[in-house]
Amino acid sequence: MQELSKSKQELLPIPAFAENDEDAEDAIESLGWAAIGAGVIANMPFILFNKWRKYAVRAGGQSLLMARKAVQFYKPVLNFHIILNSVGYFAGMTHGLFLVSDLDSISLSLAITMPVLNIVGTNDDLVSAESSRTITDVISSKDKKTLEFPTGHVGLCISRTAHKKLWPEVGNWLKEHSV
Repeated sequence: MQELSKSKQELLPIPAFAENDEDAEDAIESLGWAAIGAGVIANMPFILFNKWRKYAVRAGGQSLLMARKAVQFYKPVLNFHIILNSVGYFAGMTHGLFLVSDLDSISLSLAITMPVLNIVGTNDDLVSAESSRTITDVISSKDKKTLEFPTGHVGLCISRTAHKKLWPEVGNWLKEHSV
């Protein structure tokens, strides 16, 4: 077996085991903080680099020459951004899965109390209309509405009819519910 370099070893997922409930809660909380931290650390250099480049282009002169020289660093900064966002994404997904795994469907339905607009494609072959309708039935929100539209999963988003009829109705609902 080939030895992995130190930098590649750090990217390997390492399973965490908890011996009791308190350890499990600590591990779940740590995953949440890891997701947030990775997102912040991944985005700050990328945002700062892009802001500096835009400033240099506006300022011109010596700043523009420096910006042109810095172009070689764009790809490494972008790769750093992508890698850390991926780590944050997977830590966040794992965090969420651990949290949800301790909830039963009744607890989860009681947790949803905000206004809900459920958009159902009656011909959806990925998420059946019956499954989608069930969501509206079980959540505890008092302000919930189901919009059914005679199309499939993708048609809800990109069909001409959806853009003319469905999405204006969604926009009105959002406008009514915005603070």
